[in-house]
Amino acid sequence: MTTFKLIILHVLQVFTIALFCVGYFPRKPILNDIATFSTNEMTNINNPVFDKLIIVMIDALRSDFLYDEKSNFKNLHEIYNQGHAMGFTAYANPPTVTLPRLKGILTGSTPIFLDAILNVAEGDDSSNLKDHDSILKQFHLANKKINFYGDDTWIKLFGTDMFDDYEGTSSFFVKDYTEVDNNVTRHIEPNLINNNWDVLILHYLGLDHIGHAMGSSPPEMNMKQAELDNIIKKLYDKSDENTLLLVLGDHGMTNSGNHGGSTDSETHAGMCFISKKFEIKQSHHLPIENEQENFKYLKVIQQVDLVPTLMSLFNLPIPKNNVGVLIEDILDVLMSNSNKKTFLQRNKKQLDELINSSVDSQDIIEKSDIQHMKLLQKQLMDSSTNYNYSLIYCSMGLAFVMIPCVILYTKEFNFQYIGVVILSIILGISSFATSFIEEEHKVWYWLMVFILVSSIIMLKSIVELKDIILNLGLLSCLRIMKSWNNSGQKFFYYDLISNFLKNNEKICWGLFLFTLVMSLVMIRKGSLLEIAIATYLSWSLFIYKLNWESKNSSLDLSWMNKYSLSEDGDKLTYSAKKIFATLAVAIFLAKFLTRNTGKIANQMSFVTYFLIIQSSIINIPMFSVFMITEKLLNNSKLNEKTIIILEIMLEHASFFFFGNTNSIATIDLINAYNGVSKNYKIEVVGLLMLCSTFAPSIYFSLHQSKRNYKRTLQYSLVLNGIWSALFLLSCFIGRYHLFVWSVFSPKLCYYLAWNFFMNLIIKVIIPLILF
Repeated sequence: MTTFKLIILHVLQVFTIALFCVGYFPRKPILNDIATFSTNEMTNINNPVFDKLIIVMIDALRSDFLYDEKSNFKNLHEIYNQGHAMGFTAYANPPTVTLPRLKGILTGSTPIFLDAILNVAEGDDSSNLKDHDSILKQFHLANKKINFYGDDTWIKLFGTDMFDDYEGTSSFFVKDYTEVDNNVTRHIEPNLINNNWDVLILHYLGLDHIGHAMGSSPPEMNMKQAELDNIIKKLYDKSDENTLLLVLGDHGMTNSGNHGGSTDSETHAGMCFISKKFEIKQSHHLPIENEQENFKYLKVIQQVDLVPTLMSLFNLPIPKNNVGVLIEDILDVLMSNSNKKTFLQRNKKQLDELINSSVDSQDIIEKSDIQHMKLLQKQLMDSSTNYNYSLIYCSMGLAFVMIPCVILYTKEFNFQYIGVVILSIILGISSFATSFIEEEHKVWYWLMVFILVSSIIMLKSIVELKDIILNLGLLSCLRIMKSWNNSGQKFFYYDLISNFLKNNEKICWGLFLFTLVMSLVMIRKGSLLEIAIATYLSWSLFIYKLNWESKNSSLDLSWMNKYSLSEDGDKLTYSAKKIFATLAVAIFLAKFLTRNTGKIANQMSFVTYFLIIQSSIINIPMFSVFMITEKLLNNSKLNEKTIIILEIMLEHASFFFFGNTNSIATIDLINAYNGVSKNYKIEVVGLLMLCSTFAPSIYFSLHQSKRNYKRTLQYSLVLNGIWSALFLLSCFIGRYHLFVWSVFSPKLCYYLAWNFFMNLIIKVIIPLILF
């Protein structure tokens, strides 16, 4: 088959998967009307419980951050213990990223998985809520003045017309956790003095950014909690009893500081209602001394229950698409029985109207108001998305039709080719089990070990000691890679190389230097200029990473302070840009000026430098293992076809060995901002994020293409052909599965990203440019 036909088939594979995703992740149908009161409802209750509302949204405020004994919200605890606050753990439906959670908190509706993708599309306006019914819409229609300061996702959702005064801060520049909050806090004093607002919204990002950069428990986390706690105390002291202060998180975070998945740590956020009007005899005392492993502190509610509760406290219509149920505990404290009954009836009526327009409600049994509404809520939350079956059937049909086309067009029936077909079938079958998707790294590891050992056994010429040592070295490298990070979702291990390096910084930095030296050694048969550039890059990379880690990491680097040139963020950005520019020049020189015998190797060495800068300091030493693995493969007696198959498998497996999983929660944004200023373009950040996420996979993919471009495309096409068809079928069958949003959907997103970025851009296009 010609190279051109192989490329066309790769494009068709990506198109097929994209078409399936469009059908699998459609828009959720909503009611477009805006809720209003009837004449009777307007006259039933005249005065709202509160006149003013202050919302303090703390991004990634996990429930234990607010209530546990390790919490540093000391002032909030005191206010609660005095009886002037009611606390809850609010369950946030996955995906646990900001945009879908804000939509849930403000409209009362459940999110769709596509919102997790739109969360990073700064220019996307498809999630705009300015014309949809929401908490803010109801306040705006009631002529309430709304001032907003914080995460610019709010402005993306509602535009600027909704706010009387506003300032947005960037939610994706995760290196900054100080200035991003200071830009919010500086608006508090003027607003408290002027007092010309009805709703004041403050969305703080610093705590979330610390999590992304350093994990959930560095010293900076306690300092940030104390800072936010003082802000809450100030707002409480300056407000009267007709003001409601609401402190809440949009989602939680994992121990590594990421979020997006469906674990308890990600879905359980804090929520606290504070007012001097509360006079409560608390049944719990804060902080809670016994740590809750499932993060369920105090009473657990649905996060969307906030919507009808707030609307009732301010006597406003409940948004049309709300699936939340009034928080009875709040109403019991603040309302008479007659008023409480009126608001419960409003909530019940609104849910009845929504369920009659959304799902079949014939199985709902009439019970008491709260029980009835909880049943309606469960049915609305469990109701399936309206899949576009036409697109799904079309894409699945295309995927299965492509299987015989790929097999017939490739026309290569040998042991290695049959092995790729069998491998594709095994991967496709494994995708029907959620456990295999969550622990996919184990599938790749054991298949690699089996193929490598089988290939070695089939060699008849291994008689020398060096051959035995070489093959044992290959198996050892695989084992080292697997032991580096936690690579799955179901099981977590502590005796890992990454944990050892975190606790032994000197060894970590020593291995980093060793990796840079190895990259320098790989520059062979190049000009003196190329060697000089590589030496400069090695030193610049070391200094850049040292300064970056000293500014953004929780690692103790005091022992290396004398080597640190600057901690200024702008200088770091400029340094990264210089490194990128130097890399571009070096790759150009390697392509056009180096002798043919060494130019491809030198290009790969310079690409490796780029991948190193896009990786975390803990993972950078893995590149030395990758280089050793490649050297061992090159010197082995395995034939080229077998080596390419192993490299394709390493391409997939190394993605997991780097600490990634099939969960959105493990996407690491921190290296997506190397060389990026605060006035960044989302396209640049997105590209750097992909390079950071798939760094090890890019390394092995380009090594395959360097070895034999056409055969690499051929084997990848066969591997993805059967696997894609079976995986899409598994997603279709599992569309009503309990884990459809936590397992199948994230994997489908990764699979689309992999086929577009890795198989099309990196495997097909980049080698044509480089080699």
